[in-house]
Amino acid sequence: SAVQTLPLLELVFQTNRSQLLLQQRAIFSLGFTDFVGVLVPRYGLVYEFITYLGVSTLVMAFFSPKKKLIYWISLILFSVIYSLGDGAFLFPLVSNNLPGLTWLRVPSRTWFFVAFGCAVLAAYGLDRFLSMAGDGRRQRWLLPLSFGLVVFAILFTLGAYAVTGTLFLGLLT
Repeated sequence: SAVQTLPLLELVFQTNRSQLLLQQRAIFSLGFTDFVGVLVPRYGLVYEFITYLGVSTLVMAFFSPKKKLIYWISLILFSVIYSLGDGAFLFPLVSNNLPGLTWLRVPSRTWFFVAFGCAVLAAYGLDRFLSMAGDGRRQRWLLPLSFGLVVFAILFTLGAYAVTGTLFLGLLT
């Protein structure tokens, strides 16, 4: 719409964002060590490096139906590789060759799409999990599985406490 396009066209001639070097655009890229934060919440970081998804989200995403996986897994993989910035092949390739992406910095912000994709897969998984509850054949293993997942979350939280000395109550969610 003209409400956004006209100010953007005016900004194009006043900004030097398109002249940023690859290293300047790749500021706050995720490193491979930041992926520890997928399972263990880390506090006191710059918010660009927070990658925590939650154990329950990942468990429910595991239950999502196989026919729903292709699009969301590809979105998640693309976003994970892009968020590595100049530490991987995708950011320089896409950033240098697609018009308009030379203006964008901070590739770790694409982690939003990872979290969104995992949330959608977790919703599909929860729907499938709850639909199994009505099936009499599967109902006999549903309760032990649920109990096992709760025990796993508690033990994982206590293990993280034993290693780090900090009790991460966010692991139970």
